[in-house]
Amino acid sequence: MRDNEVIDIVPEFTVNMNGAQIKKCCASCKYHDALDDKGHRLCTYDGAKKVVFKSEVCKHWEISDAINIIRTNGHGV
Repeated sequence: MRDNEVIDIVPEFTVNMNGAQIKKCCASCKYHDALDDKGHRLCTYDGAKKVVFKSEVCKHWEISDAINIIRTNGHGV
């Protein structure tokens, strides 16, 4: 890769139990935690508190309970 080369990252999506399309990222994961006192987003997988980016998604991603119950306005996916 050259310094001026741009890499497109295609986000991964899933559908929750109500048919709403959900982006897989730290913010929709059951392991994300509130921001720390420095404003860093935290991952609590395995009991650790690792600093992560909000758009980061890892192999441990699982949909959070709050995200899993989101409904759309009847438009479906």
